[in-house]
Amino acid sequence: MKQSRCVKMVGATRCEDCICEITLGGEPQVITVRVPITIPSSICHFELAHRLVQHHNIPIYLHKELSERLQVFIQDKTEEHYRQQDQHAIENLKNGVENIDDLASAWTNKYSQFDINRQTEEMSKTVSKVGVNLTDDDVNDLAARHLEDSQLIEVQWDSTISVLKENQKREFKNFVLESFAGREVTTPVTPKDFIMKGSDSVVVVEATGPMQEESFTIHLGAQMKQMHNLRLLSEDVLQLCKYQSHDASDIPPQRIQTSMSLYSHNLNGLVLLVDDRINTYTGIKRDFGRVCSRSTELHFPDLEDQLESVRDTVPQVVQWRRDHPPPHYDCDEDALPPPLVPQHLKAGDFYITRHSNLADVHVVFHMIVDDSLRSGDINSRHPVILGLRNVLKVACLGDITTLTIPLLLTNTMSEEMTMSWCQKRAELVYKCIKGFMMEMASWGGAEMKNMQFLVPKGISEDLFQHLAAMLPNIFRVSNPLVVKSS
Repeated sequence: MKQSRCVKMVGATRCEDCICEITLGGEPQVITVRVPITIPSSICHFELAHRLVQHHNIPIYLHKELSERLQVFIQDKTEEHYRQQDQHAIENLKNGVENIDDLASAWTNKYSQFDINRQTEEMSKTVSKVGVNLTDDDVNDLAARHLEDSQLIEVQWDSTISVLKENQKREFKNFVLESFAGREVTTPVTPKDFIMKGSDSVVVVEATGPMQEESFTIHLGAQMKQMHNLRLLSEDVLQLCKYQSHDASDIPPQRIQTSMSLYSHNLNGLVLLVDDRINTYTGIKRDFGRVCSRSTELHFPDLEDQLESVRDTVPQVVQWRRDHPPPHYDCDEDALPPPLVPQHLKAGDFYITRHSNLADVHVVFHMIVDDSLRSGDINSRHPVILGLRNVLKVACLGDITTLTIPLLLTNTMSEEMTMSWCQKRAELVYKCIKGFMMEMASWGGAEMKNMQFLVPKGISEDLFQHLAAMLPNIFRVSNPLVVKSS
C-alpha cells in the first residue's frame, strides 16, 4: 500500500503563544508533533524545519514542504498579531483613550532625542581628543557630516510623505470616478482661473475653549435692500482652518463633505495678514503651512506649489507697475516725485491660495501688511483698507459668500492697543466695510451673505462687548416694530 502523508498546522487562540501542530504520515502509522512558536518570531523557518526533522526523525523529503508550511504559518500569525494591535490602537483613539497629537509628539521627541543624543556624544568625544590625535578640521568634518545626515533624513521623510500624498490623491481620484461611474457630471465654469467654487454650507468647528461671539442680521442697499448676517467673534485665526476631531478612517467624513461640495456657488474665504515674503518660514505663515500639511490636499496643488506660482508672478506685477506709474501733473510744483516701484509686493496687495483640506476655509487671501498699521492715525485711504475693498470685489466675482476679516487689522494684541485704540480702529473698519458692501450691487456676482469680523483670542470681555455694541449702531440693525392693538 502506498503511504500517504499530511502536514497540518493549527494556531492557538492567543497570537503571542501559538502552537504549530504537524501531522505526518498516514495509516497505519501517524506521527504528530506540536511545536510552540512565539509570535512575532525572528526564527528562520528553514532552520526550524531542519531542527524538527533532525529531532523527530522525520523523513528528509518532507523538509521542503514543512519549511514552506512553517513560513506561511508564521507570516499569517504575525500579520494577525499586528492587525489586532492596530485595531486596539484605533479603538483607543476613537474612544479618546489616546490623543493623536500626543502620540505624534512622543514619537517626534524620541527620534529627535535619539539623533541629538547620538550626535552630541560623537561631538563630545571628538572635541575631547582635539590636540591629542585629532584637530579642529576633524571637528568641522564631523559637524558637516552631522548636518548632511540630518538633511538626508529630512529628504527621505519628505520623499516618503510626498509618495504617500500622491498615492492618496490617486486613490481619491479613483474613488470619485467609481462613485460617479455612469452618471453625467457637469463642472461649472469658474469666473476667474484663480477662484474655485466652494462649499454650500459652513462647516462647524469644534471650539477648544470658550469663544466670545455676537451675531446680527442687517439690510443694506439704496433701493433693493439685501439681507446680510454679521458676526463678531474672538478666536485664533488658524482655528478656523483646523480639523478639531480626528477619524481613524482613510477619509474623514468632514473631508468627504468638503470635497464633494467644492463646486457650488458658496465659498468660505479668510483674510490672513502676512508680511511681504512669500514663504512659510516664520510667524503665522509657518503655522498656516503646518495646518495645511496636517492632511493631504486632494484637489488643488500643495501650498508650496501655489506659493511658487505666486513668486513667479511677482516680477510681472512689478513690471506692470513700472509701465503704469501714477499720474504726475506739472502744474503741481511742490508735489513730491513718485516713489520708486518696490521689487516685491507692498502693503495692501494680496495673493490667493485655494484649499480643500481645511475645516472652515476654502480660499485664503494673504494680505500684505506693514508696521504702519500699529499707528492709530490710519484712515480710509490706507493701502490695507483699499486692499480689503479689492478682496470683497474678488470675493463677489468668485462666489465667496462667507468672508472672515480681522477687525483690528492685526493677528495678535500688543501693548499699544488700548481700549480707545481698538474702538477707533474697529469704527474705521466697520464703516469702510459697510461702504464696500453697499457697492456690491454694482459689482455683480454673488451676494455677501455672511460677514465675520474676527478679533484676537484672549481679548477682554469688556472690550469685546464695546466692539459688539458698536456694530449694530454703525450698520443700523433693523428692529421689529411692535404695534399694540386697542
